[in-house]
Amino acid sequence: MPRDCGALRLGAEIDVQRNAPRRGRFFYGQSGMNDPISLAASGDAEAQADLVVRTLKLAEEGSLSLEEALQSAELVARMAASHGGADQRLLLAGVLLKRADCATARARQEQARAAEFIEEAQSRLAALSDEGCEDASIGLAALLDGLANDGDEEAATRLTLLSEVLGPAVMQRAGAFSRFLHQQADKVN
Repeated sequence: MPRDCGALRLGAEIDVQRNAPRRGRFFYGQSGMNDPISLAASGDAEAQADLVVRTLKLAEEGSLSLEEALQSAELVARMAASHGGADQRLLLAGVLLKRADCATARARQEQARAAEFIEEAQSRLAALSDEGCEDASIGLAALLDGLANDGDEEAATRLTLLSEVLGPAVMQRAGAFSRFLHQQADKVN
């Protein structure tokens, strides 16, 4: 017959709480005002800082995504820093720097992925243009124009060479298409 361990566990927790020193340390799994979540919710800056650290550890263990952990940690760290001491403000600064690192890494990954898409599109448009597809030539010229406007010197050189092959009428249509694409991008941003 299985034993009910709930009462035994509760008794052990009460005994641990009664005999443990109370120097700002928290006993996880408790309920009531000694629970770190209750203490943090009541405005205890040390408990809030402890909650930040515990949240970040969950990300290290893989129980939470780093993005979720950092969002939660930032919220609680901001609360702790708003009324805590130097340690809590330092903790917030650390969380903000980690968020910045993650955002920068994500931006680099997105930028690299965008470059891959652009390169593939450019290659496919060039192949179609070589086959005589005028729409592909217009698309390629518009793509190169956009890249050249963003400072890509190689794209500017390729655009110049392409314009010599395509002629002014096709390049005029490509310019109009490029302006349209930039306007659409501006609307999104």
